Amino acid sequence: MSKRSLCFRLLVAGLLACSLTLAGCSGDDGRNGIAGVSGIDGVDGVDGVDGADFQLPQGQVVGLVNCSTCHAASTAVADWLTSAHANQGSHTINTCAAACHNPNGERFEMAAAYGVSPAGYVVGCEACHGAASGHVGVGPIPYAAPGTAQCAQCHGTLPEGHIVYHPFADDIATRFDTSRHAVQNARAGSCSACHSHEGGIELLAMGRMTSDAALKAAYTDASAESYMLPVGSETIVGVMKKTCATCHDPHTTELRGDGDVIVTGLLGGGGATVEQTRTVYSAEFNLCTACHMVDLTATWVPEATETSPNKGMYEYELSSKYTAANLVDAGTGTFDLSKAPFYHDGASGNGRTFVDTHFGGTIMEHLVAFNGSAANITIKGYNVNPGGKNACTICHDPHTAGKMLSIDSSSTVDYADQFDNQAISYAEGLGDFHSNYLGTVSYRNTGCTPCHSGDGAFAALAAGQTDLGDPGWNVLGCRGCHDLAQANAAPGANNSAAFAEVREFPADYEFKFSAPAAAVVTAAELGVNQVCFECHKGRTAGVDVAALADPAAGTTNYSISYLHYAPSMAILYGNDSKMVATYAGKTYAGRFAHYDGAKFGCVDCHNVHDTEGNHAADNKMTTSSACMGCHGPGTFADADLLQARTQAFSERLLATIMTAMVAADGQAGLNATCQAKITALMGAYPNATFATAEEELMDYIQQRVTTFPNKTIAHAASSWKVFTYEDGAPHGQTHGHGGSWAHNSKFARQIMYDAIQSLGGSLTGLIRP
Repeated sequence: MSKRSLCFRLLVAGLLACSLTLAGCSGDDGRNGIAGVSGIDGVDGVDGVDGADFQLPQGQVVGLVNCSTCHAASTAVADWLTSAHANQGSHTINTCAAACHNPNGERFEMAAAYGVSPAGYVVGCEACHGAASGHVGVGPIPYAAPGTAQCAQCHGTLPEGHIVYHPFADDIATRFDTSRHAVQNARAGSCSACHSHEGGIELLAMGRMTSDAALKAAYTDASAESYMLPVGSETIVGVMKKTCATCHDPHTTELRGDGDVIVTGLLGGGGATVEQTRTVYSAEFNLCTACHMVDLTATWVPEATETSPNKGMYEYELSSKYTAANLVDAGTGTFDLSKAPFYHDGASGNGRTFVDTHFGGTIMEHLVAFNGSAANITIKGYNVNPGGKNACTICHDPHTAGKMLSIDSSSTVDYADQFDNQAISYAEGLGDFHSNYLGTVSYRNTGCTPCHSGDGAFAALAAGQTDLGDPGWNVLGCRGCHDLAQANAAPGANNSAAFAEVREFPADYEFKFSAPAAAVVTAAELGVNQVCFECHKGRTAGVDVAALADPAAGTTNYSISYLHYAPSMAILYGNDSKMVATYAGKTYAGRFAHYDGAKFGCVDCHNVHDTEGNHAADNKMTTSSACMGCHGPGTFADADLLQARTQAFSERLLATIMTAMVAADGQAGLNATCQAKITALMGAYPNATFATAEEELMDYIQQRVTTFPNKTIAHAASSWKVFTYEDGAPHGQTHGHGGSWAHNSKFARQIMYDAIQSLGGSLTGLIRP
């Protein structure tokens, strides 16, 4: 037994011998130690023995065993035993700082106190509530309800090694202290539900409301103690500003509120119906929208995005509560905004209820423009996934409570609530592609880190972490490219200027292609394109085709290379990337440079917030005044003509591959699937699936692993696939769309020319650059 436990137990035994009946934990009731308890020494300062009042020792840690004496059966302890504080992993042993991971050395007391033996360190009761030697059930405890200051002891500035694994966790306390959540004054009455700590806890225990009327019906003086309290202060007991514990349950360490809303049932797709479990609304979404209200209709759509059988996605749109049918009194024609699915009336706070931005659907015009119109209009929304674990934090830092803003700073309208915020159009554009959870580009399972695992992966890479593990899929939101995990410039002020800065990696970070002999690209060279590089550098480099065997069964395109989709950086850097399988004895272009020597990056030609199908000509080449003079319609470097120039090589190469495939008909030992495809290509068109033989061949080449009669044809097919199908998005389109015509046309045409030549195809009209 530890010395502190022995001394404390002797002390308790002595008190019990004096017939002290221990009360339950009552916090600080104004009594010092046990003084003031009737019949016990301290009432009149005389104990009949030594004439001195007995005082409990203060400021000493007593340990979990002593806490468990009174509290073992409490709900708070049961919750704590399931928490991260009580169940740190074994990796914390001897590797994590004791001050926060093992503050009182209580790991080995857990067995005696609660009958469990955790694998890692333990953060016990007194780490948050303070040393309890003066408590003993009836005396005060330093922090009966720990506040933000107690959380900040550990959730402040992290050691550098921690940031690698918890990239959004640094300086949480500082960020929170500067947030609107923390600095906004508490309010009484029904407003206390969202504008106070005490009211927030009671609101989140009730379940998410979907209208102002529902809030006022549920949160009343009869149902919520906080409702009747005044605004508190140092001298007035009442509702106070929000703290960490408003949103986080300090005992479970989980988010408060409804938690994950999960549906288990027969969710069909692909012609079958099977039992499935899906999260419809995540814990994070339910927590945030308890105050930042939105009411949605969730519809299960079979096979909305996936190709596997029996699957689908939930799709969301604004509910009918936003329409004139719900909000306009049929008899008087006047607005009845008490039925609206938000708390504020539109005169203030619209920027915090996001009724007219995040989700698409039908909405009464007045709720968007506040112009008195009862007409219904359709809005686009951002394609937010309410079922996502980080539904809100893909674009927001909850501790800073900040958001992206790009607006007129001279406006007299409250900066955070301006309705002409350009960030809205940015988010709508992101929702079309990078943050579109319904798109095939985003729906991936594990094994696709970092590009399909969300924003935390890039923050971790930027912090120096190299092993990202194998997290599940998620979309890429604002936080992938922008660091919102930083404090506001001043308390309550949105730090939009800092948030707008593009995330940078360390100066010594090595941006590498997977090919061993490839050039290493520096952070300085990439500039604001650093995140772009990590996803668009290509996946598996091309091989030395001459060294491959050439079996009679054929060779797969996967054996040649698998750059994966949109390997734009690999093409931009040409043969410097060493990612594309080249032809022996030939020379190839390196990194693309503009005619004036400028080395453009992604953001020079693409509007990354609104990708316009990722088509450079639709982004800036034909829309920017700086580019239209050369690349506009009818100019000497017309963007359409440049694309057609590269497409001519692609079409010739496809025709050459077709001829080579048909010529291999009946090859002895050929893979049966390949032979069946050749037979199909020689058949009549249109057939049940394809309009032309070319369309069917393109589909065959585009597949991840397909067999070709020999390695020469496989190499040529791989070359077509890289420059016509893989380099560009949406990758579901067929030839002619590939971005290689803009990223590095010279390199693309060189490879495709050599591929045609390798198969003995016609080069008439084509010139190798």
